[in-house]
Amino acid sequence: MKHEHAIVIGAGFSGLICAKMLSRHFDSVTILERSESISKRYANESKFVPQQNHAHHLLFQGKRIIDKYFPNYHSRLIEKGGKIVDYGADFRFFQYGNWRSPTFLGAPMYLAERPLLEGALLNDVQSKENINILWGASFRSIHSQHRSGGAAVVLENDARQELKCDLCVNASGRWLKQVDDVKSACVNIWYTTFFLELSDFERPDWTVLIGYNRRPQQRVACYAGYTAPGYNRLQFTVMTYGERPPADRGKMIDYLEANGPAHQFSQLLTLGKSPGRGEQLAFTHMYMDQGRPPAHQILLGDSACSIDPVTGVGITKAALEVEILDEALQHNTNIAKVCRRFHRRAHKVRRTAWDFLREQNKRFEKDKDSLSLFNKYIDALMISAQYDEVIFKRFVEVRNLVRPISSFMSLEIVIHVVWQTIKSTLFPRHTKAYEPELPKNSRKFLEKSYSKDFSLKGSSSDASSKSITKANS
Repeated sequence: MKHEHAIVIGAGFSGLICAKMLSRHFDSVTILERSESISKRYANESKFVPQQNHAHHLLFQGKRIIDKYFPNYHSRLIEKGGKIVDYGADFRFFQYGNWRSPTFLGAPMYLAERPLLEGALLNDVQSKENINILWGASFRSIHSQHRSGGAAVVLENDARQELKCDLCVNASGRWLKQVDDVKSACVNIWYTTFFLELSDFERPDWTVLIGYNRRPQQRVACYAGYTAPGYNRLQFTVMTYGERPPADRGKMIDYLEANGPAHQFSQLLTLGKSPGRGEQLAFTHMYMDQGRPPAHQILLGDSACSIDPVTGVGITKAALEVEILDEALQHNTNIAKVCRRFHRRAHKVRRTAWDFLREQNKRFEKDKDSLSLFNKYIDALMISAQYDEVIFKRFVEVRNLVRPISSFMSLEIVIHVVWQTIKSTLFPRHTKAYEPELPKNSRKFLEKSYSKDFSLKGSSSDASSKSITKANS
């Protein structure tokens, strides 16, 4: 049974996926987007998408759902310059003083800038006859129609005009004032980003480098990933918790030498061409869970639960929520029951990301002197994951929202963590098994541009790739 009309607020990633899915269940779908056009949405001065040029990760679960609703998405994204990478083979992780050796996981994911990810969706959505996009339409409020059923959206530019619908999906990322049951936690984070042009350098053996301090209580993390088509442009982002790092490139190199996770990051920032100052963004990330909204309304993506974007799970979480809404519409014809079923199941998905990420970042609060027992266990698990394939696979499954965080407490994982902890205590590991190589020809540019001498120690040793069973959805 098809319903008449649905409204989706927001033409972002989650809004476009949801609109395509709803077009199967409703005669007509209207998308309200506050930007006047797609070009203005991605203009440099846009305040709505401040991190549009940063790399975005669509994890394994998100890729599976996108390919389900957009069969041609794969070829369109690759044609425009997007990448398909493996979380274990193409990523290099530095944690607790060591680099983890690359491991093929068989769980592919998409990597691209946000305009590329959303642009490939928009072409498909606009081709649907029963989907209409209203550009420059911002909403003021959403009201439930208790007598007739459904919901009504009041537009910002005309309070007298109401758009009525059977179901309203808020994918705008804005909080609803009608919802009082809000749980939140706050973390202040600074992002300083440099875009390095590496057209004269050969591609290294990795696509993304991610590094954290030896202990998570130290408040510096680094991300380096190729974003543009080909491998000529590298995004280098430094994330600091609570303190503002220097924006000058030279001072940032000195800052990373003193506070950074590994020497590869300070050396990598010396390569290629880049503006003298990095782009700085300050965020107060709110971990919010708004509970259940009024009837005939769905909260999707950041409108329901906002999570630190550095984790890379935001758009994957939204894709999972869209799939849950699709299943609810297939099993129920009553919209009120659909909403109840959706929020009951979506809550479990949000908790997977919420519990792990919020509790880990709460360690950065100034009034928190000691770590919780959960954080201590996660620390031990992360150290063990560098050497234990079973633990690493489980971590990746939780990170990709395939398993809940409670799976960390399974008997098998606990035994592996305890065993690896005992081994590392009795027999300390003094050698590093792997170090990622830097783009070649780096020393030549280094001597030309900087008087300071850096010793490049990119390892040429080959790490053996071990096959891990593909994570089941």
